[in-house]
Amino acid sequence: MQIFTQLKAGTHSCFYIAPTYPDVISLEDELKGTSHIFKSICHISKQKNLLYTLPCHLKLGDKLFNSVVLAENGKLIGTSDMTHGDNKYSLSSSFVIHDTRYGKIGVLIDDDVSYFECGRILSLMGAEILLCIGGNRRMAHSQCVSNGMIGIYYHGGKISVYNALYTKLDNGVHISSISPLLPAPTHRRPSLYSILTLDKENIPTTMSIYGPTKPR
Repeated sequence: MQIFTQLKAGTHSCFYIAPTYPDVISLEDELKGTSHIFKSICHISKQKNLLYTLPCHLKLGDKLFNSVVLAENGKLIGTSDMTHGDNKYSLSSSFVIHDTRYGKIGVLIDDDVSYFECGRILSLMGAEILLCIGGNRRMAHSQCVSNGMIGIYYHGGKISVYNALYTKLDNGVHISSISPLLPAPTHRRPSLYSILTLDKENIPTTMSIYGPTKPR
């Protein structure tokens, strides 16, 4: 998988992460056909054989969303919106998995990266690759490793890859591992309900509901 930040990738099959679109995109105008931004990125994705990823700000009515739009092979795959943040943006209450040629991609945007439940939800929904647009770099790394997914972190025109074998290119990276280096964790609060239903009045403080230790 080759991931580029510039369109000089030519006609090679690759994953392209575009710079954040400078203007607000009106979803109503896109649906009416008075704006053609989505149509343009779909056209480019087909012409260049790209998975085209566009960070942007989407407006619907009086709501402004911090979003990422994905297009592949001439078709709009879908959008993901930020779910955590301040009052600057309206927040989404849903998560989306995008089925692409490279696998199932889950997207975390800015503040979402700092909330572990976001990465975990996407993992449970079947995401194989976690695309983090902005946000805390270390938290993005932790999200990917703790959920056993390949991670792609993009910020300021630069790309980092986590939990995978990769080679740096002049304008991006090339991921050479087919699957994450670390397997997906097998223990996710396995003892929570067992602990809650123990016939003991007090639960030992050394017992963790997050770890693989089962109550005896």
